[in-house]
Amino acid sequence: MAGSCGADDDALTPATAAGSRWAGSHLTVVQNGRGLRVRGDLAGLWPVFYTCPGDGTLVWATAAAPLAALTGAEPDLVRVVAGIALSGVDAFGSHSYFPGVHRVPPGSELVVDVAGPRTVAYEDLRPPIDPEAREAVAAALTEAVDLRMAASRQPSADLSGGKDSSTLACLASQRTEITAFTYTDDRSVNADLDYARAVATAFPGMDHRIVTGDAGTTDYARLSDPAAVPVTDAPVLALGVLGLLRTMHAAVADCGSDMHLCGEGGDAVLTGDPALLADLLRQRRLRDAAVGGATWSRVGLRSVQQTWLRTAALARTSYPGALACLASRLRGPDPLAPSANPLTWCATRPATGWLTRPGRDALAALVSDSASWAPADLEPGLVHQWQGIWASGAQHGDLLRIAADDGVHALHLPYLDNAVIRACVASDPLERLPGHSYKPLLNGLAPTVPALLLERTSSGAFDGTGHAGVQRRHAWLREIIGTSRLAAAGLLDRTAARAGLDRAVVGAGPLSDLRLLICAETWLTTVLRDRATWWTTDPNPQEAACAGG
Repeated sequence: MAGSCGADDDALTPATAAGSRWAGSHLTVVQNGRGLRVRGDLAGLWPVFYTCPGDGTLVWATAAAPLAALTGAEPDLVRVVAGIALSGVDAFGSHSYFPGVHRVPPGSELVVDVAGPRTVAYEDLRPPIDPEAREAVAAALTEAVDLRMAASRQPSADLSGGKDSSTLACLASQRTEITAFTYTDDRSVNADLDYARAVATAFPGMDHRIVTGDAGTTDYARLSDPAAVPVTDAPVLALGVLGLLRTMHAAVADCGSDMHLCGEGGDAVLTGDPALLADLLRQRRLRDAAVGGATWSRVGLRSVQQTWLRTAALARTSYPGALACLASRLRGPDPLAPSANPLTWCATRPATGWLTRPGRDALAALVSDSASWAPADLEPGLVHQWQGIWASGAQHGDLLRIAADDGVHALHLPYLDNAVIRACVASDPLERLPGHSYKPLLNGLAPTVPALLLERTSSGAFDGTGHAGVQRRHAWLREIIGTSRLAAAGLLDRTAARAGLDRAVVGAGPLSDLRLLICAETWLTTVLRDRATWWTTDPNPQEAACAGG
């Protein structure tokens, strides 16, 4: 067992572990005379990968890069491009960023026995709707925080002023005194700091500390020296805000914290996307779909009629069919404009316009392949919900490693606990539909969480930090694109990507796509670093025949 688990030692037996639904986020390994079972968590914070090096052994790990170092596999650049240029496409299935290194999808477990290695699903991705979901979410979040607090002597928490982290800080402060941290800078134009101060005032047990950013916390700070950039398992966005993260981690480490709560993952579980309207339509909840569509249209200043037509079209379309259509568009002769329609299974991002013709063709082939593992029986909003949860888990698993490198060895993300995910996914789609209200699933935590926080209707924006980073490091970013590994492989058009960067400098370009590209290029530079030092030979090969990590 690894990670946070609500079971005591007496409960940790092979028989109970096989079907466990314990609190927390953890990895479970059961080995007996019949074989080996390795189960990760639902979000993918504790992922499972495996490879067969060719000598009859199977090696598994909770990261893909070490296995790739063992086998000598190079990164799959087309899958890297997919993460930059597409949305709504699962580019992995049972694959990873490295050929020959297999991924066990979250919600499944690795089984190794006389029949060989295979993955077996353990989670129902379409749970029945729970009419008491708010209460279930409140209970799961409270248990998640209590689990961490019980093992901590010097707890701390993020207190961003937004709903997610501030809710966790409130729950933690109910148990004991905590140190709460709020980040701010002169580029952030939002009310987060005001909300954070108001929450801290309501909880006298909070030692509220404000961390103020500077030039070193803007985007892309601390990336110019590749040797100082941490090696991550994937091209995660945390690399783009490394300066900000390390400033926050230093503050947490300096206070002596032995357990730090973060609100990351909250957006993924508490909110869905407009495709949930199609879920309602498929469930024949016509009135709810109409009301939800009208509300979403009004908030976003969209045409209700257009929303209804697009929702109906989405409800009629299968996921494999949508992927086939996207692949055809990628192969087409015309330049691809980014999709402006959020009511869709899958779409192109602005970065698609930065690809070469061979890059688009390679991406089309990958999209066509992904149709073979795309679920044909799930609704689009539900699929997007799970994709968002898995993406959050993949991103934040590396965040835990970065924090540990910075001296924060017990950073926890309660929103990505199994029980919290299950409670949120089982809620009525209306509870997660954008525009209906803002994260109403948290309302079950009243009055522990003050009304001033629960009634907040938006979150703070940090675009100023992104723009400042692009402007400050414009020349360096152009150099990164100029030496791009994706461009060297013939997938990326340097001229088009640099034009996108130049537009971003003046506030007209896609900051998010640029961040994805720069993080990908940074990762491709670091992931192959010092590979020869990652593995040593075990003097007892019998004991090493089935290795895990």
